[in-house]
Amino acid sequence: MKDKIDFAISPRPVATIRLHGFPYDREVDGRRISCTDTLELLAQSSDYEGRLRRNIGRYDKELQPLFSLGFHGLDGLVKSRKPLTYDQAFSLLAFVSLSSNRALKDILVSQVKGHEMYHDVNTLLLQSVSLLQSMSTREAIVGLQPQEVAGMIAATLELDTICRPGIASADPIIGIGGMGGDKGVHVNGEVTKLFSVSTLSAIGLGSHGYVHKHHSYPNTSKVAGQSAIEAMGARSDFTTREQMQNVQRSSKILMSSCHTTRTIHTISHMLKGETINHVIGPGAVPHDEKDILSMFIGVNHNIHPATFIKALRILAEKGVARYTNSVAFCTVDNRKGVSTHILSDDRFYQDDDLKAAIVLDEVAPPPFVTLASFLIDGRVETAFIHAADFDPDLHNLDFHSLAVPNSQDAILEANEKVVRAEDPARVAYVAMSMALALFTRDFAQTKDAILDDNARKYLLGQCYKRAHESIMNGELAKKLDNYVNATNNL
Repeated sequence: MKDKIDFAISPRPVATIRLHGFPYDREVDGRRISCTDTLELLAQSSDYEGRLRRNIGRYDKELQPLFSLGFHGLDGLVKSRKPLTYDQAFSLLAFVSLSSNRALKDILVSQVKGHEMYHDVNTLLLQSVSLLQSMSTREAIVGLQPQEVAGMIAATLELDTICRPGIASADPIIGIGGMGGDKGVHVNGEVTKLFSVSTLSAIGLGSHGYVHKHHSYPNTSKVAGQSAIEAMGARSDFTTREQMQNVQRSSKILMSSCHTTRTIHTISHMLKGETINHVIGPGAVPHDEKDILSMFIGVNHNIHPATFIKALRILAEKGVARYTNSVAFCTVDNRKGVSTHILSDDRFYQDDDLKAAIVLDEVAPPPFVTLASFLIDGRVETAFIHAADFDPDLHNLDFHSLAVPNSQDAILEANEKVVRAEDPARVAYVAMSMALALFTRDFAQTKDAILDDNARKYLLGQCYKRAHESIMNGELAKKLDNYVNATNNL
C-alpha cells in the first residue's frame, strides 16, 4: 500500500504473542510486512485503548464471572454439562484474551480472582490455552448453546477487536465467514476439499452490493481466505480505520484479517491446531455495529446452523451488532439417507449419526444437500436446499469436477480459472453460493420463501441466474481487479 501512516510501534504493544515466518511475515514490493506490526499500527491510529476502556465500563455486568470466579471457577463451569450463561461465556473469552492482549490485561488482570499468580505470564497463557481447548472439547462432545456462542463472540468483538470500520450504508452489508475445520469428502480413498469458494463468492457479490469477508491465513488447511486473496494480488495490511472504509466504499468489498484486527486468533496458530476460535471468527466480523449485516456463515459438523443463527439473534438483542436476514449453512451427505431430525438443533446434539452427516462448511454441491437456518425478523427457519433448487440442470453437476487435490498450487489454479470464467462446473458452484447470499439478503423475508418448495426454487433460481451471468460476463474478474487496485493504492 502507498502512503502508509508511519507510526512508530509502541514500546508497550497490544499483542503479547508474535507469529514469525511466512505468511505472517511477508515481503511485498521489497518491504517486510508483519501482520503483528500491522495490528499495532491499526490499534494506535484507531484509539483502540480508548474504546477498550469505554467498553469495559459498558460490560461490567458481563465481566463479573471473570472477577468472582477466576480461572479455576471458569474451568469448573466448562467441565460440567450445565450450559454456560451469556455472561459466563463472555468472561471466559475475556480471560483468554488477557494472555494475548496486553492492553486488556493491564486494565483487568488485577480484578481477576487469583490474579497474584499472573506475575508469571506463562501461567496466564497456559490457563488460557486450557480454557480454549476445554471449550473445543465441549463443542465436540456436549455441543454449544446459542448464548455460549454469542457470549464468546461478543467478548471478542467488544474487547479484543482492534477496529470495527463502518461505512454508514443504508443498505445491508453481506458479512461472510466460515468455520473451516470441516471433514471433507472421501474421494478415491482420500479426503478431498474444495477450492476457495467463499472468497470467490465474496468477490462476485461485490457486483451486487457491499460485502465484508473476515478470514485468516491457513492453520490446519492448505489455503485459507487471506492467503487466497493475497495470491490474487490484494493487500491485507490496513493500518487505519479510514483505509478499510475507503477500500470498501470504492470497491464495495472489504476483506479483513483475524491476524490484524484482533489478538486472540494468534493462540490457535501458535498451537497449529483447531480451538474454539473457529466458532468465534465467523460470527465476529469486525464491522461497526451501526451498519446492518446480512450474515452468510458456513458451519462445520460441531455446530448446527440454527445454533449460530440463534446466537446472532442474541447478539442483536444485546446491541453488539445489527442484523437483517441472515443464514448459516453446511453440506449434508445424504447419499445413504439422513433423518429429518437433522433439521432440529436439539436433536442434532443428541445423535452422533446426524453430526457425522455434515461434511463441508459450504453450500452443498450435488449429490449432497444444504442444511440452512435463516434469521428472518427475529425468527429462525431451517430447511434443506438442493442444487436443483438453483437450477434444474445443476442436479447433473458432478462433484468430482469441483473437488481439487488438497494442495496450495491446485487450489490457487482452480481459483484463477473461476475468475477467468474458464471452468463451467466451478463457476456454477460459485454462483450457487452467491445465489444463497442474495436470496437471504433480498428475499428470505418474502412470505413462504423458505419453507414452500415452489417459492424457494423460484426465488433461488432468479438469484442464481443473476450470479451466474455476472461471472460469465466478467464482472467477478473486474471486481477482483477493482479490489486489488484499491488495496494497493491507498
